Amino acid sequence: TAVLMGNIVGNTLSNNGGTFVPDVPFSGGTIPTNTASLDLESTAKQYVTAPDSPSLSVTGEITLEAWVKLESQPTNLQEFVICSKSDSGKQSYKLEYREAFGAHQLVLFTSSTGSSLNSFQFKNITLNLDQWYHIAVVRKVSGTIIYYINGVAGLTYSITPSSIFDSTTPFAIGSSFEGGVAKNFFDGLIDEVSVWNVARTSAEIA
Repeated sequence: TAVLMGNIVGNTLSNNGGTFVPDVPFSGGTIPTNTASLDLESTAKQYVTAPDSPSLSVTGEITLEAWVKLESQPTNLQEFVICSKSDSGKQSYKLEYREAFGAHQLVLFTSSTGSSLNSFQFKNITLNLDQWYHIAVVRKVSGTIIYYINGVAGLTYSITPSSIFDSTTPFAIGSSFEGGVAKNFFDGLIDEVSVWNVARTSAEIA
């Protein structure tokens, strides 16, 4: 299942303040049908949502991907959520870039119960401002998590296999939710967000 800017397997995305700019992370070759990226301002609390749907209720293997271009760095435990399906008591999965105790990190969160999240941190990763990065994280049902930056595997986790909780919370790009209220807003450009219900291979991600 692929999730593209504009629609999510037949579900229309709702834009909450974001703007589209003529800046894409591709040069040469075939340009996708969307020739703009979503520009989100964290201070303006901008984000995009899609309603809960079977295509987004991934409970087994999952791959999350996105192109991101930061306009600022998170500070003081600030979280820049790339994409999520997460709300209080209805938590499924979340991918974010954040600051924690003086360092930056990518973090995948998943929940098997909906009430608590397990975090898998790719520590000491600083994404430069005004530079496009392709971020991907793969969670295999066998109990392996692999992070990729620009198609290169950077960290592998071994975890106890478990299913992902099937929550009814909306899918969000650029935020997560707490008590139905959006929070943890991304600051920068996002393009080509993808959610897959399979563990994509390194060759596919590259």
